[in-house]
Amino acid sequence: MLPVPEVVPKYPEYAAEIDHAWLVRSRAKILRAHRVGAWGTVSGGVLIVVMCFGAIFGLGLPFAATFPLLLSSVSGLFLIVAGRRQFLDVRRRRAAWDANALPQVAIRMSAEGVWCATNSLLGPFLVPWSALAGVRLLRRFGRTGLVLDLAAGVTATSPGVVVDLPADAHERRAKARMFRAKGMLGIPEEALRSPISDIDQAFARFTEGRVRIR
Repeated sequence: MLPVPEVVPKYPEYAAEIDHAWLVRSRAKILRAHRVGAWGTVSGGVLIVVMCFGAIFGLGLPFAATFPLLLSSVSGLFLIVAGRRQFLDVRRRRAAWDANALPQVAIRMSAEGVWCATNSLLGPFLVPWSALAGVRLLRRFGRTGLVLDLAAGVTATSPGVVVDLPADAHERRAKARMFRAKGMLGIPEEALRSPISDIDQAFARFTEGRVRIR
């Protein structure tokens, strides 16, 4: 009896690599912007508190007149606390980036579906072809990103969908809701080494022309 020949798929895989230099610069800009925002929040809170207490003690106002200033100083304290949380978020994000090596591939296509590595909200995720409604380029805040549109009713727990959700229950629910959004930003166009035309052709090959970048 003759051996059964191995069936080799016509298009086994397509991978779009990440521009590591761009990603490093982008992460540095993100951290710097968040630190500047945190400093601005803390500075605004300190300024409000100083001005309120300066007016209270410097003008010698009666207690009834100082009540609005005391309320304003509380808002300043809230800003200080919010700024501290922003600093902690920056520290956690930097630690997470330092702990994980830079991915080599941004988008990987196979018979299983499309895998995306650098979504900033969800992390790596896999969407089977049946769950993908389309792909489009979206320009937002001066940057063009590749957006994956999910089919109706697709969630993070749909069959074939693979999403790395966090252990924290609250954050897991929040990110699961994000996944149900119609369009998920997969990767900025600037971070891709492969041209969009090649990626568009790959989508067309794996879906027999059903999914094209628009």
